[in-house]
Amino acid sequence: GWKAMVAEVMRMARVVGSDLEGIWKGLAVGRLEWLAATSATHQLKTTLRSELEKDAEKGGGEIQEGDITDAKMVWMYALATQLPPCKEVAKDWESAARIVTPSQPLEGYTEELWDPRRPEWAALDLAVQAAAERAGTSLDEAWVL
Repeated sequence: GWKAMVAEVMRMARVVGSDLEGIWKGLAVGRLEWLAATSATHQLKTTLRSELEKDAEKGGGEIQEGDITDAKMVWMYALATQLPPCKEVAKDWESAARIVTPSQPLEGYTEELWDPRRPEWAALDLAVQAAAERAGTSLDEAWVL
C-alpha cells in the first residue's frame, strides 16, 4: 500500500544520498506560506480585478495591459508583505514607493513611484515568483483564481 511505497521511496532516496524528507518539507512549507498569503490578499485581488472590469466597461470594454500590470503590482506587493521569505523586499519596496501604511498600499499612491522598471521592484517580483513556484503554482495562475 501507500505506507510501503513511501518507505521504499525514502529508502531509495537515502541510498542515493538525496534529502527527500527535506525537499518534501520545503515544498509543504512553501505551499502553506503561499496559501496563507493568497488567502490574506484575496479580497484585495478581487477588488482590483473588479475595478479593472468597471473601468473597461466605461472605456470601451477592454482592460488595458498597463492597468493589469499596475493592479498586479499592488497585489504582488501585498503578497510579499505576507510571505516570510519576501518581507524584506516588501520593506524595500515600501520605501521606494513611499508606502505609508502597508495594509493600505494605494493610500497616497503616486503612479511614477510604482514603476516596474525600478530595481526594488525587480527584487520583489522575483521573490514573489519564487514563492509561487515553491508552492507549485505561478502568479498568472493565482491571479485568475
